[in-house]
Amino acid sequence: MPKINEHKNGNSWKVFDLWQLQKKQKTSSLTWKIFDDLQPYYEIIIENQFKELLQLVDEWNKILCKLGKDPTNHNWEKFRPLRLSREEDWSDWFAHLIETSTTGIFAKNLFEISTFKLKNYTKPSNITREEIYINFRADVIIEWNNANYSHIEIKVGDKNLLKTFETSELFMQKYNVSSRKWTNYILLLSNQLPEWEQIIENQKSKAIIHSLTWEKVCVALRRALRSDETTVWKVWAYTFIGAIEQTLIGFKGHLINSKKPRENLIKKINILKDGLKNE
Repeated sequence: MPKINEHKNGNSWKVFDLWQLQKKQKTSSLTWKIFDDLQPYYEIIIENQFKELLQLVDEWNKILCKLGKDPTNHNWEKFRPLRLSREEDWSDWFAHLIETSTTGIFAKNLFEISTFKLKNYTKPSNITREEIYINFRADVIIEWNNANYSHIEIKVGDKNLLKTFETSELFMQKYNVSSRKWTNYILLLSNQLPEWEQIIENQKSKAIIHSLTWEKVCVALRRALRSDETTVWKVWAYTFIGAIEQTLIGFKGHLINSKKPRENLIKKINILKDGLKNE
């Protein structure tokens, strides 16, 4: 019979030395695998978007074949007739297209003044640029052919938006026009809209200022290109569209058949689609 103290021998525990517990692997709480798994689906979405884009461009190529096909096809980065760095140049061209329009379709689709008929947008009585009054300057003031006025502030990145309210009020006083015959607009890059909406919330001015985007300008111009405007007007509108869509909206359309740019792709598609609508 074995003695009890034999089981108290320290060597008797060596049987457990061969046991190897599985080491718990350290896992990072952050992993990129989920994004890697989604990448193929993202690429399919982009491919479908480019398919839609190319179909739309092809349709516009047919519409604008006499003007050299759609302006998307050309590189506007070095377009000399319009200096792309100065806000005043964008404003000059904008005002010129409103002033010389024979159909009014561009202005109608852009401003959408509820009391106007199409004929009220054609051949404005007067357009002033960079008008100064009491240390304030108005970018564009249009006197329409029905004795109504529109004041437009044009922005291509300028962050000084608040002064638009005081400018609007002062110039309405200068022209001695009632609010019923005076409309105010501010033309912005779309990424400025959140800042503008915040300003409106905190503003106590009585002036009502409608916001426009450069995307809407392009849509309105494209609809006018499908109208009976003169060829000369269409040529200037065509080039203006090309410069806006590439430089201000930021889609490098001339690269769609090579590098397939993705930045602002949806904005471009929406412009092409909306430009085909009849409104």
